[in-house]
Amino acid sequence: MSNSTFTSLLVTPEQLHAALLDEQCNVVPLFTSMSPPGTSDSVIFPEQLIPNSLFFDFEYLFADPTALGMHMMPSAEQFTQAAKQLGINHNTTYVVYDDKGIFSAPRVYKMLVASGHQRVHILDGGLPAWLAKELPTQAEISQTSVLGDFIARDQSVFISKAQMLTIVAHQSHHIIDARGADRFYARTPEPRLGMRAGHMPGAKNLPYSECLENGYFKSLSQLDRLFSKLDIKSHDPIVFTCGSGVTACLLSVAAEICGFKNISIYDGSWSEWANDPNTPIVTD
Repeated sequence: MSNSTFTSLLVTPEQLHAALLDEQCNVVPLFTSMSPPGTSDSVIFPEQLIPNSLFFDFEYLFADPTALGMHMMPSAEQFTQAAKQLGINHNTTYVVYDDKGIFSAPRVYKMLVASGHQRVHILDGGLPAWLAKELPTQAEISQTSVLGDFIARDQSVFISKAQMLTIVAHQSHHIIDARGADRFYARTPEPRLGMRAGHMPGAKNLPYSECLENGYFKSLSQLDRLFSKLDIKSHDPIVFTCGSGVTACLLSVAAEICGFKNISIYDGSWSEWANDPNTPIVTD
């Protein structure tokens, strides 16, 4: 992002380590994780974390408590309150990482950027990459008692079910679904009990796992080839969806790396869409 310590969206462990040693860089790592789909289990923290890490809890603290869907974006006012509580500041650079490599970190990246933060990055390879380099760790998440100064703006990147219904009806956007092909084509049941299977009319399938290799994002040329197969031009409007709005963000980051600009995320994704008996679903 602009005005930041780092020059690219993705940050290597070595770059993050060097920035953490330099107090003038003003960099803070944000750890995030989520419970397995279809469960209400609490997040289990790793035994080793990057030093000075704060925990960005997008399932509960940064989630709309009134929404029927899972961990959906809160209002700008709710986001601001949670961000201040966590100590998020406008002029601090944040590097988001998770314990899977690349999985839920893109969700937090998109939440912060959509809310107006200009200094957010992702640790490519996540915690496994940091540990593989044998860089310093700490055993517990860090805490702060100082309120942050971040004020969120309207998060229009995340769209509602009503907006998605209009998009589907008019086929005004490319709809890209990040779930695996078996779920997309209803060849296997959804992990969330009682949920209808299939996909939205007009949607195309790009499983998020195809964008990754050994826990890292694939190279730019490899990502370009994946999106070229979907026949999408750089200026075309795209909306990403998945099971609950997490891996949709992973795909949106891959698209951002490839230079796509007109990107939206269906926040409720399949967990919201499939639970409404009035939304159209196809399986072919």
